[in-house]
Amino acid sequence: MQRTQGSPLRQAYPTGRVWPTVVLLAAAGTFCMLAASGAVSVAGEAVQDPAKPYDVQLSRWVLSNAAVAFHFQEQAGQARLVRIENKLAHKTLPIASEAFQIGLEGQPALGPEDFRLQKADLQQLPGGGQRLVFHYEGKRPGLALQIVYELRGQDFFARRDVELRTQTPLDLRRVEAWVVELPGTCTHQGFGQPVFLEDTFWGLEFPAGHNLYEGGKVKLVHYPGRRIQDRWRSKTAVVGVAEPGRLIQRFRQYVASFQASPPNLNLFVNYNTWWTLMPPTEQNCLALIETFRKNLWEPFGESFDTFTIDDGWDEKNSLWAIQKDRFPRGFQPRVEELKKQNGQLGL
Repeated sequence: MQRTQGSPLRQAYPTGRVWPTVVLLAAAGTFCMLAASGAVSVAGEAVQDPAKPYDVQLSRWVLSNAAVAFHFQEQAGQARLVRIENKLAHKTLPIASEAFQIGLEGQPALGPEDFRLQKADLQQLPGGGQRLVFHYEGKRPGLALQIVYELRGQDFFARRDVELRTQTPLDLRRVEAWVVELPGTCTHQGFGQPVFLEDTFWGLEFPAGHNLYEGGKVKLVHYPGRRIQDRWRSKTAVVGVAEPGRLIQRFRQYVASFQASPPNLNLFVNYNTWWTLMPPTEQNCLALIETFRKNLWEPFGESFDTFTIDDGWDEKNSLWAIQKDRFPRGFQPRVEELKKQNGQLGL
């Protein structure tokens, strides 16, 4: 993926490394409010008591904390996200539509139209978190579905899962885990990358996820490519909010919330010539180092930790003696050029 100067991804990583194109989009817990006594007002919304049977006439739910609120309505037998209230930015995002699609081999894909909402549950989580679960019954025998939203009390991001239960084997192909239609200007997206949409970020907790904004819709896609039976869960989707102009900082904060390695641990990046230079010589090695200087070091201030010549530099019938015809001055010229880019020579 070609990076341009000022890329938001470069700013997003505190170590300054832009190498991990994988973005592991993280977990949020839950803090939601489903009202009691038939209906009460939560932020001006009438909501369903999850302890009582589902009532299609009382069909609003709010998942909310101090940073963000997710508003749901019952529409045509579905629990639909209708707006996101970004309290950090003091704005509300209207959601024109939301959906999912589970692509199957040899038969039509499964989508919202194949299921009917049965009930909504509120579950308490350790640490004060809560989870909102929508239970669906399949319109064809042997299918059931759950859509789960979580939001921790102190977080500014939430996670969403789609869980399918099937009594017969299904061959999964392409899965659109979440498709959300909403307005906005997208500044970043792609394979393994988050979608940056004004004051919100979206993506899958999966390094091979395709996170896109096209045709006015956020699309979070992955490719399971396997047969399932009984229970299957999609890759987790995440949406977060930020104050105006602070999306990069909030995304960085979000990544830090689940980062396994210490924040001060830099990623070690080695470049191995492998078959790029065959055979390697002083001239073509220096030319390649110069290419990295012009296209990586000068525009982005980034470099490899080590530049390693894989093979072909030594005399075959010796104990690691340098081939003088290929490297008449030894390795010193490459060592000096790599120092200018904060790099070292590897063998």
